[in-house]
Amino acid sequence: MFNMPLVSVVIAVYNGEKYLRETLESLCAQTLEAWECWIVDDGSNDATVSIVETYCQKDKRFRLIKTPGRQGPYIAANLAFPHCAGKYIARTDADDISLPERFSTQVSYMELHPEIKVCGGWHFNLLEEGGTKLRHYETDPVFLRWQLLFRCTIVHSTMMLRKDWFESIGYYPSKRLAQDWYIWQRAAREEVLHVICEPLILWRIHAQSITKTETAPQFDAGAAVACKNMESVTGDMPDYDSVKALIGAMRGDKLELIPRAEDCLRLITKLFFTFETENIIRTKKQLILIRNEFHRIVFSLLLTYYKGNTLEILKFSSYSLKVGQSRQWYKGMVYFFFQAFLKPYRNAAQE
Repeated sequence: MFNMPLVSVVIAVYNGEKYLRETLESLCAQTLEAWECWIVDDGSNDATVSIVETYCQKDKRFRLIKTPGRQGPYIAANLAFPHCAGKYIARTDADDISLPERFSTQVSYMELHPEIKVCGGWHFNLLEEGGTKLRHYETDPVFLRWQLLFRCTIVHSTMMLRKDWFESIGYYPSKRLAQDWYIWQRAAREEVLHVICEPLILWRIHAQSITKTETAPQFDAGAAVACKNMESVTGDMPDYDSVKALIGAMRGDKLELIPRAEDCLRLITKLFFTFETENIIRTKKQLILIRNEFHRIVFSLLLTYYKGNTLEILKFSSYSLKVGQSRQWYKGMVYFFFQAFLKPYRNAAQE
């Protein structure tokens, strides 16, 4: 048994009895054995504490902390970080499964690249009805910085951080939801983020997860994080409703309040040109990726709120051309031309 852990795992859990054993067993199966695990129970009223206590008795690497009540996953996790003895802090949720090579893969990379402070990775979706699906995405660091302005594609349970860096920023902000998104974006902004192009975990999707049970609060908290992230790029705090509209459109969620198209277009265009003029975009590949994603966001907004509105389609298409054309722009224009002009005539002819 190792006296000095290299990795400190932190799990915040509330009523996690259904999947917690699988999560803890996945830690015991790690090929890198020099770890400790701090489990923060956030006021559970099921068998969670009993399960943790059993593991603490079997394996001294497991430790239990109890909160006085419901703090939320990030505030609860913050209670454990000062106790961590490892050079690295690994996060996992209480319902996800770390693959056996996860810790060794991340530690090996971070040991070779001391400039990297936060490391994530791809994942498998673990479906409640059974089966898995590989979830992979573009990992260019500048593109990730752009994409993280609008959505969080990196799963929290793949996160590994250098403890000294995490400590220097005060751990998670004391907010209840979406603070992993804040950490990913901050690391991307400081150019200390790397995503490993291989799956590290099984990410469980089920009806009791926060993503499912607190969709609306999570969405609002995410929009607040996105506003702060965008302010860090442009220097100006964006309009909250415009940010919510952009994020919602990318998820296919239509808000009750229809946003002003000009406000949304002005915001996303300002972000793009800041990336370009501040030399955040450094390669042709990054320019292509970000321009393509820009048009994807624009047309998602158009599809969600203004589908069938010919005037708005023309306005969006001309405005979006300010950043240059892309494959996504051409695809979007073909689609909306069909929706706005050809489809009505075809339906009329069929009648």
